[in-house]
Amino acid sequence: MNMYQHGMVALFCWIEAISFPHVNTNKYIEYGSVILFNITYIFWNIVCFYMNGVFPYPFQNIISNFELFAFYLFALSLSLLTLWSKRILFHLKFSKQIKID
Repeated sequence: MNMYQHGMVALFCWIEAISFPHVNTNKYIEYGSVILFNITYIFWNIVCFYMNGVFPYPFQNIISNFELFAFYLFALSLSLLTLWSKRILFHLKFSKQIKID
């Protein structure tokens, strides 16, 4: 993995996310935007394949269509899980009052 293309960006995003106060917005807007971004990214991957004859990532060229679908589903699930954990972290750190029933 290219550390500066993926790893450092993720690290800086998490540092910013837990260092400064944020407001939890409407969860449906957040989840919808993550799903829309993932669908757009999948579409971009497919466009690259049809224009160049190969996928952007080499491992995508050697897996079957079912495995490719499973990969996209895994990536979407991981994105939603990350968003879910972010909302929990923000709630625990920045909420004014936490009710424990």
